[in-house]
Amino acid sequence: MLLAVAGPGCGDDVGMTLDAESDGALPDAAPDTRLPSPAPPAPVTPPELTPCPTGWTERELEGVTVCEPWPGDDPGCSGDEVRFVGAPECAPLGGSCPGDGWPTGLPAGEPTIYVAEGATLGDGSIAAPFGSIEEATAVASSGAIIAVARGTYAEVVELPPGVTLVGACPAETIVDAPAGGGGDAALWLGEGAEARRLTVRGGRPGVRPRAGATATIEELRINATLFGLVATEGARLVGRDVLIADTTPEDDIGQAAFVLNDGGIELYRASIRGMTQMAMGASGADADIVLEDVSIADTRPTSEDGLGNALAIGNGASATVRRTILSQAYSAGVMVQSGGSLSLEDVVVVDIAETPATREAGFGVGVLRSELDVRRLRIQRATSSAVSIIGFDTVAEVEDLVVASTRANTNDQHIGYGFGVEFGPSVSLSRALILDSQVVGLTVNGDEARATLEDVSIRGVAPAPFAGRVAGGLDVEARATVDASRIAVSEIAGVGVLVDGFDTTLTIQDLEVTAIGVSIGDLGGRGLAIQHDASLMASRMVVDDAIEAGILMQGGAGVRSLADIEIRDVAMSALNGAAMGVVSIEEATATLERFVVADNALAGVQIVGGGRVLARQGVITGHPVGINVQGGSVDPEDFSDAVYLIDNAANFDGSSLPVPEVASAPSP
Repeated sequence: MLLAVAGPGCGDDVGMTLDAESDGALPDAAPDTRLPSPAPPAPVTPPELTPCPTGWTERELEGVTVCEPWPGDDPGCSGDEVRFVGAPECAPLGGSCPGDGWPTGLPAGEPTIYVAEGATLGDGSIAAPFGSIEEATAVASSGAIIAVARGTYAEVVELPPGVTLVGACPAETIVDAPAGGGGDAALWLGEGAEARRLTVRGGRPGVRPRAGATATIEELRINATLFGLVATEGARLVGRDVLIADTTPEDDIGQAAFVLNDGGIELYRASIRGMTQMAMGASGADADIVLEDVSIADTRPTSEDGLGNALAIGNGASATVRRTILSQAYSAGVMVQSGGSLSLEDVVVVDIAETPATREAGFGVGVLRSELDVRRLRIQRATSSAVSIIGFDTVAEVEDLVVASTRANTNDQHIGYGFGVEFGPSVSLSRALILDSQVVGLTVNGDEARATLEDVSIRGVAPAPFAGRVAGGLDVEARATVDASRIAVSEIAGVGVLVDGFDTTLTIQDLEVTAIGVSIGDLGGRGLAIQHDASLMASRMVVDDAIEAGILMQGGAGVRSLADIEIRDVAMSALNGAAMGVVSIEEATATLERFVVADNALAGVQIVGGGRVLARQGVITGHPVGINVQGGSVDPEDFSDAVYLIDNAANFDGSSLPVPEVASAPSP
């Protein structure tokens, strides 16, 4: 077989011909030849999480400025103290109690009814107060204020429409409702009713507006049973400066708030801690939750199924979450499914553990057949997947994302994604940094899964100890389609970019793949692997510092077109001795245009078993072997258009050099 390599040089043709049976060296290109120079990739624009919300603090995370909801660590306020998002320190909810035990700051000129614990034979005046809130509500009409002195009131309160209930302070003005009553609440609110500066507790749900009513709570502490807040049947509850803590579980459920069907709950400045099964949930058409400046912490798993979501939305419900931190939950920080809708802006999700019962899940944000819109989100220390977007009819748009320290589940250790798109969704991701993942940084896989990626950095992916697969930076698999631009992949123990499976396509511009190392057992180390008939269209790409292969292409059905490509410094594999810049095997055909393949430890280009490389305007330089061909023939025209071989010990070799082995598809 004869290989002919030719290229123009200063107006003269440089023709080179070599018998493949020989181990001689082709002459190098003329020293004054103008060599092709590929265009470099454009840099990645990092995520922008600033300016931070008022009261939040800035800190650096791997070169990106992120926002913390309070200075230093969360102090874990206890008792009646609270530290709202953005507040400098813990403080008593509603401030200190007045010395005389009566509410202060009541509006002048409004009809006011007074209540004091233990009073008898009163008329509701401050001189002769009623002894129970029930007595006051019996005579109150719209516009009235019921002023409640410090004390404990063992009763269920039904506040009439338009009436305001004000306590002296949450720490010492307590509505302690008796147990029982089924779905009855400790505090019922009519249309336009308001409740302020109280603690509501007892053996039943805490606060609930009447059907169709809109009511307000402010500076309330709630320690209830089953649910802290409930809104259903068109009711809407608006809360400000609210603390919901340690809801007592009933049948393994102890939630801060639950919204059903067309109900709604809005919380502005709230602290929620110590729930069971989920902290907040909404289900049903037109049910909605709005959270602003809220912290949700320490959601405990149930004893039966181990669920402990901070926020769960489903069955057509929606949630809008701004300036909020969700921490210390199980199964999911946020889960939206079954036609739900979720909007996140300036949100932090941290420390989400897997489900104890099954040792699975632990998502930071999970989306199933729903809609997701994200602006400025940070997720740290999730399990299985920091972001998991699954299912047909799922649509997600994510901007300015930082993900760090995602760990694989301990059940099978196959799933440990920084960002996962699976089985049918349509996703747009722009300006993202994905750090320190276990198993895969970003995966798009499954029939009709589609993703548009812009300005994404994936850095630091390690294999799980017993997963039985190498780690991956960017994985596109199983008939998925990805359009990407400005992508950086580095410090991956396995494969930088994997495109795997028939009818799987990655189209990418401006890609940088660096520092790709081996996995457990010296497996992997490849910059890119395009295999099992997958397709790659790439332009402006650099692969630097890989092991075994800079880019490996396998299978004849896929399209591989690469322009403005630079592949350098591929080191030798300790497992099989391979060290190639470009490898085309098993009938794979690749087109290279404007390329440099340089300083790889064994060969610049390797063509094996019917593979084919159509090259033009490129340089192959600094190798023991420039081009290695095994088990087939090469058409001389494939390298005849301005391809230059420079400073290779042998420009061409037909001997049996080591060949990288194609890995099986890594999906679990």
